[in-house]
Amino acid sequence: MSVSSTIGKVAQRTGLSVDTIRFYQKRGIVRSPARTSSGYRIFAEAEVEELQFIRKVQALGFSLKEIKDLVALRQADHACPQVRALIERKIKELRLKVAAMQELQKQLAQALQKCSRVSRTRPRPPNCQLSRRPLRRATTANSNSKQQRG
Repeated sequence: MSVSSTIGKVAQRTGLSVDTIRFYQKRGIVRSPARTSSGYRIFAEAEVEELQFIRKVQALGFSLKEIKDLVALRQADHACPQVRALIERKIKELRLKVAAMQELQKQLAQALQKCSRVSRTRPRPPNCQLSRRPLRRATTANSNSKQQRG
């Protein structure tokens, strides 16, 4: 005998809002569950586990399209190569984002160092160095990521 839950209880168990669960159903990310004679959604345990999986992979940075693909691949036979490829792409994308963020961090540290030097030499600098020379955008990794996707 399988245990079934209403959407409110599923929302509590998964940490998702009722509206989010309905949104996932409308977008086709998850199938709509069975309904009672009065129209209430009744979720089986497998459907609750699928929503928990979705919440976890979304927290890992997967987009809704990627999540929809993952859910479909989980339900298909022999999906391991496709899942592996999707995960490898996500890892590569994250590495590029980390590199861009590290470059930005380096630039911010340099700007802070310049501001510190200026404030030691002058009591009240009229304009901050940052306002005169903007930071270089660390878009190399970001634009590479967009080119690979599209």
